[in-house]
Amino acid sequence: MENQSVLKEHLCQLEQRLLNSEIRKTPKELEKLLADNFFEFGSSGNVWHKKDCAG
Repeated sequence: MENQSVLKEHLCQLEQRLLNSEIRKTPKELEKLLADNFFEFGSSGNVWHKKDCAG
């Protein structure tokens, strides 16, 4: 149970880093945080892939 709590906290910290605008503007930081197959749907309806935003 302790390990799950630690993992949950770690994942929350990583998610919080992605909300930081400075992190999101730094390709090297995004490279570390995003999975190679990452993609998201923007509010505009555009689909963004890791290669679009990370070095």
